[in-house]
Order: sequence, then structure tokens, then C-alpha cells
Amino acid sequence: MNLEEINRMAESANKMLADYRATIAKAAADPHTADYLNDLVIKLAEAEGSTTAIIRVQRALQYQANHPENGDVDWQQDLVDLILNGADDSWSGRGNDVKRAQFDGLRKQARRLLDR
Repeated sequence: MNLEEINRMAESANKMLADYRATIAKAAADPHTADYLNDLVIKLAEAEGSTTAIIRVQRALQYQANHPENGDVDWQQDLVDLILNGADDSWSGRGNDVKRAQFDGLRKQARRLLDR
């Protein structure tokens, strides 16, 4: 994994977030069902989690590029730590779906990044 590659991934992830947010804003103005909006919000939450993993790696690699005297940054361990912290979903309720979706997105993206 190099900085150029992760920068491309971050750019794509941020575009995807903007697209989801625009779709939600547009859908909220139309007479869609609550279930449709809920599905969009869950997809946005997953995308936010995925983007979090990408941005963490991007920041680590950017730091490494700016401070080569400090040696390699262990971005893999940072992702493992994020996964091990788990989702902050200790309470129940419908709002918990968003927290879990964010963590699912983070975990899936972290796995993809670690498998590279």
C-alpha cells in the first residue's frame, strides 16, 4: 500500500459519501417511505465506516511521507486496533442500526486494506 494508492481510494470514498448525502437530501424532499430513507441512511453509515478506515491509513502514510526519519508507521496495527475496539453499540434501539452499520463498513474496509 502506498500513499498514491490510498489517496485515490480516499478521493473515491469521499465522492461516494457526497453521492449518498445528495441522494438522501433529494429523497427526503420526495414522498418516499421511511424504510427507503432508513436503507439510504444505513448505506451512508456503512460508507462512513469504510471511509474512516481509508482515512486512517491515508493519515498514517502521509505522516510517514512527511517524517521519514521516524521510520515506517504501523497502519496495519492501527486498523486492527480499530476493529478490536468494536462498535459502540451497547444500548439497544433503532438508532443502534447506524452505529452497527458504521462499524460493519469500517471492519469490511479494514479487511480489504489488510489483505492488500
